[in-house]
Amino acid sequence: MAIKEQVEIRFANPKKTNSVTCNPYYDTNGTFREIKTPEGIARSIRQTTSKKILNLGIPAQREEYEFLKDHPFVVGKEPLLKVVNNKIESEKTISTFDLQFEALKVVKDLQGDKLADFARVCGITTTNTSETVIKAKLYEMAEKYPTKLINMWDDKDRALKALLHKGRESGVFKVDNKTKAWKYNQESIGTTLEHAVQWLKDNKDLMPSIRKQLKA
Repeated sequence: MAIKEQVEIRFANPKKTNSVTCNPYYDTNGTFREIKTPEGIARSIRQTTSKKILNLGIPAQREEYEFLKDHPFVVGKEPLLKVVNNKIESEKTISTFDLQFEALKVVKDLQGDKLADFARVCGITTTNTSETVIKAKLYEMAEKYPTKLINMWDDKDRALKALLHKGRESGVFKVDNKTKAWKYNQESIGTTLEHAVQWLKDNKDLMPSIRKQLKA
């Protein structure tokens, strides 16, 4: 049996509201919107409960939804009502959980240098910090900002960015506190992290020396 799509009509502030009456109105496009009785007489929609469910598979309830969704009491600056589509909200929730799951999987198997390198890319301090603390912070980021973490993991320049951040921690690279410009052996290599990444790509012959300095 097909599941009917439902929406909830809620008081925006249940503590301050016990009744809302929605009369015919002009929407933001200037179109006059009204809802009528079966006899063709314009009527109002009055809500006296904190939540009401409309089944969009029922024509009369869909008509009520279409009338309410653009009402000033719903879309105005200080709305009195909220229209919540359960199907859309459920899809958003599932999507969020799926992203969090993927982000948490990325962090789960990281350890040692790989963990520290990725933490640096994510802006997490690794100096004098235990692996447990670093991983916990990455897990927290995976839950709060899963899309951001996944994008950082999939970044094709992630390894070079990790190298730059590691070099900054050890003093191999310098970053001006004011201009944020990057330097290597007093040579300016870029005004941003992305510019510094490009400099590394353009100077591959220096990579063995840089890596040696990082291990020293």
